[in-house]
Amino acid sequence: MVEPRGESIKIKNTEREILTLYFLFYIIHLLLLLDVILRVAKAMIPPTAINTMSKTISNP
Repeated sequence: MVEPRGESIKIKNTEREILTLYFLFYIIHLLLLLDVILRVAKAMIPPTAINTMSKTISNP
């Protein structure tokens, strides 16, 4: 009856691997969402507003 203990350790390792994979997937998903949001924001803001903002920042 020593095998169940080894199996439980294996199950714990697989759970940890699944959790790390899920965590990585979650981070990648968040980064992709951020990229899309930034692209949409850049498309929404007209380029003239960005130019005026950069000019005011460089020359207060």
